[in-house]
Amino acid sequence: MLFSVETITLLTTLLLSIILGVVLCFRGRPYNSVACAVHIAASAACIIACVFVFDALYLTNNVLISLAIAVISVIALVVSGSVMSSGRRPIEILRLVHTAATVMLVLSAASLISALK
Repeated sequence: MLFSVETITLLTTLLLSIILGVVLCFRGRPYNSVACAVHIAASAACIIACVFVFDALYLTNNVLISLAIAVISVIALVVSGSVMSSGRRPIEILRLVHTAATVMLVLSAASLISALK
């Protein structure tokens, strides 16, 4: 098998989270509560799937750098997403941080997938 179940779960939840994030961004406030809840759940599932995929990585310097970028991106995504969904008017810099962190997470995930055993 080319990818394990954990890797497929990770990719699926990441893709679902990104698609719903784009939908939420373009629809704007007020955020659809169902789409927002599924976006958050998919993001949480993606984080959990990362833990299971971690065991299948060859740990090299490049992988450690990609992991560090992924962790920092996830922290930035959680913080900026929480502030944006708190009901306050979203600041453009938060959207920029959220978008940049998403791009960095996707790039680091692609790097990590290439390092799977």
